[in-house]
Amino acid sequence: IRAYNKFVDVNREEMKMNLSDLDERKRRIISIVYHSKAPVQMEHIAARIGVSSRTIYSDIKDINGYFKSTGIEIVSKPRIGTWLEVKEGEEEKLKLEISKIINEPSDEACKKFNYILKRLLMTNDYISMQEIADELYVSKATINLEMRNVEGTLKKSKIKFIRKTNHGIKISGEEKNIRALLTKTLKYDKDVSILLTNNEDGEVQMDLKLSCFINNSFNKLLIYYLERFINKILSEKKVRLSNERLTELVCQLLVTYYRINKKQSDRKSTRLNS
Repeated sequence: IRAYNKFVDVNREEMKMNLSDLDERKRRIISIVYHSKAPVQMEHIAARIGVSSRTIYSDIKDINGYFKSTGIEIVSKPRIGTWLEVKEGEEEKLKLEISKIINEPSDEACKKFNYILKRLLMTNDYISMQEIADELYVSKATINLEMRNVEGTLKKSKIKFIRKTNHGIKISGEEKNIRALLTKTLKYDKDVSILLTNNEDGEVQMDLKLSCFINNSFNKLLIYYLERFINKILSEKKVRLSNERLTELVCQLLVTYYRINKKQSDRKSTRLNS
């Protein structure tokens, strides 16, 4: 075991970490230690994040791998605590580095955020935190961390975020606002990508590429007819749209159909249940 740990530590030293390698948990550890006025106990950090002290210890080793050669280090000592240590004269570098880490979201965080947002915008029912955690293969504590950002985005779009004990979470708001935010999220998350080509007759044709999320969430027949419909317009009307505008149009049509179909299904279920 000691030999294995030594091997892991040596490899950590040799690997140069990038900012994108710092996941949301590691960024929270840095934030907690940075904002603490005195050394903070490892157990306290673990309790705030919802993981074991051993996990925090391992994460700190990875964080120090990222900080290597910057003059910054997270130091931990038994019975004293954990703190950020910086070489003399490197205080400004510390502020800039910490600001970059805390304010720039990781790729992993962006994916989780967008997935949660899409799940909420695509249903009118309550969803449990555990259900979302299971779908993303993360802990419930991790989902709770993301909810503040999700709530903030929903609020900006005038959509209410509702929590109910023993039920879960859901959204409520004007249909136009829900559709607009869902369209924007699908487009931003690159769930829809389009390639414009010319067929043998010289007509412009759209080749539609969809993410797994779209393919798993939307009716396959809808996608087929949508592609045929837009290609017919492009061919007959000789319309010329940029890829960006066409992508937005496809997202809007997908969202509009999905939300209308979802409402109709919910009404049928309500009538059957009553």
